[in-house]
Amino acid sequence: MPEAEDLKALMALMIDDYFVIVDYFDEKESKAKAIEAAKRLAKYAKGISNFEPPKNADQTEEYTYLQDTFSENLLKFAEALETEGISDETREQWDAIVTVVNQAHLRFSEEEIDLDTY
Repeated sequence: MPEAEDLKALMALMIDDYFVIVDYFDEKESKAKAIEAAKRLAKYAKGISNFEPPKNADQTEEYTYLQDTFSENLLKFAEALETEGISDETREQWDAIVTVVNQAHLRFSEEEIDLDTY
């Protein structure tokens, strides 16, 4: 897995895997690729807390909690994808993951993020 020098570089590594999962839901692309993408995202998520957040850096406990939640949810999501594929439950899990990402970005990033613009 590639090393990232800063938070922006790490997030850039994550965006491709994000879209692998989006494509799986939208276009019924490869289930195996979506599962692997979710697992990679979970690994990347664990590395996010190694970097200081651009905003609200004094809130490290909350920052770490959001990243741990993100990673745990991604692993559960990968397991559910493996057993269920596309289902109401996996869609709900994915929506919850995207919600956590958006919350973290609003709270700890200097600028808002729109994942669909990448």
